[in-house]
Amino acid sequence: KIRLNFVFKDGKLYIQNLSENDLVIANSENGVQILDEERPSLDAQDVDNFEYNLSRLDEKKNAGLPFREIWHMAMANIAALGKKQRFMVIILLVSAILLSITTAKYVNDKVIDEAAIVTADSHCLKVNLENTDIFNEDEHMDMHEFINKYLNNKKYGDIICQNTSGMYIEGRTFTQIKSQDISLSDFSYIPYEHLDKNKLLYGRMPEKRNEVVLDKQLIDKVTEYTSAVSLMYDGYESYVGAKLHGSDATVKYKVVGISDMGEPSVYCSPNVILSLMENTTLVESDEEFNRENVKGYKKVKLKDNEVLIRKGFADSEGYKIGDQANLDGDYVIKGTFPDGLGVDYVMSDNGCKMLMCEQIYMDNACYSYTDNIPETKKYYKKISSKYLEKFEPVMTVPHDDQIKEYLEQYSTVSVSENVIMIAAAVISLIMIYFMIKSNAMLRSEELTVYRMFGISNKSIISAFILEIYAMASVTTLPAVLVTAGIIKLISFAPSLNVGVIFPWWAVVGLLLCNYLVYAIICILPVKSILAKPPAALDLK
Repeated sequence: KIRLNFVFKDGKLYIQNLSENDLVIANSENGVQILDEERPSLDAQDVDNFEYNLSRLDEKKNAGLPFREIWHMAMANIAALGKKQRFMVIILLVSAILLSITTAKYVNDKVIDEAAIVTADSHCLKVNLENTDIFNEDEHMDMHEFINKYLNNKKYGDIICQNTSGMYIEGRTFTQIKSQDISLSDFSYIPYEHLDKNKLLYGRMPEKRNEVVLDKQLIDKVTEYTSAVSLMYDGYESYVGAKLHGSDATVKYKVVGISDMGEPSVYCSPNVILSLMENTTLVESDEEFNRENVKGYKKVKLKDNEVLIRKGFADSEGYKIGDQANLDGDYVIKGTFPDGLGVDYVMSDNGCKMLMCEQIYMDNACYSYTDNIPETKKYYKKISSKYLEKFEPVMTVPHDDQIKEYLEQYSTVSVSENVIMIAAAVISLIMIYFMIKSNAMLRSEELTVYRMFGISNKSIISAFILEIYAMASVTTLPAVLVTAGIIKLISFAPSLNVGVIFPWWAVVGLLLCNYLVYAIICILPVKSILAKPPAALDLK
């Protein structure tokens, strides 16, 4: 039974449904049509032959928000945090400072600035000849045999006198401070034959005895602390032509090149290394003498037992040609040469080597320059076995020992402190994670609206990442940079005796890691919410 009341008023038909059934008006809005015709019949064969293939709909990407809208959303989210925003800022600051200190300590444990702490060439093997008695003739002979026959075997290493004396770079330009100089210390003397010509930055290779090449590492140490003299030089190239001298300021050496061998070394003649030692002989070889182009002297060739002596020195000592020179060994004075060359004797190349070997015997120690330290140590140990009753070569690598000593002295306090700092930083990050998750849950209605509008997850997550990045840029970034600056400032103060370094690449690496972690802790909680269908979010 159908019970309806109809009222027509003012051109409109009002229908009141008094039935229990729903009333549906057939019109274009609800898609219901009433047809005044017979019901169409459907044959089973027609059903079997009917094709249901429909044309594929055009694919459309999820709607994304423009960057400007994402930025506004992120800023609105920050403003909505309220008191939580201040708490998150504090957490970000604390975690950034703790991670900066922990990273600096870790870098100091694993990576060191060799240029700042090492004073020995990495190719030098130190050989100490222990248990020697220089007054024992037999031992003297054995020692000379060991030094001349084995240590002097250049196949394994090139022996160098143990010279620890410093040099001085003279001031220039201003007459008032011409006598001032810069102390050059904590370096190795290396024969210039071991200098790679291709590693010269400026200048040329040494040609004469009193010409030297400085490695740029030494100049970096000199210019680290500003002085009146260092201000006279501007850059590495300006040191080409500079004058050097040892403890005897009357003998000058000229800088003819600047190298980049990555070693704290001065490259010079082996005879300069011998001459710069205290209470030793100022000597050069006949080959070096010939390069001086001394007027009146053509090609000088001396036998191993012959020497030329400086004229002024010969006159003061009363030496004559044919006399025995006052040197270790039997050397006959062959002639004299003019003063002003900075040496007292000219000898054959072998004579200079014998003089150096005698000095090594007196010092009971020397250095051996080698490209293969393990192999050289193995060789010296093998050939010294027959001399063990009289002396024993003890071999060390000063370069490695200095690094080891530095690590022992400045290794960071204790593992427990590092663990505590890392744990505190991790806890801070966990707190940030739950704060972001809580914030996302509170804004679930907003997320639901965006999802129901078809806005892509990428745009929504980008807004949350941009939010944490904006906060990190005013907290983490300055905190890391300021902490790194303070560490750098402290390390520059020698009086504090703090050997902590924080290189730029470690700072950049820490910042990148921080931002990456922040992105991850933003994605995880937001993604877990967006993984639910929009209808489920709407119900919730």
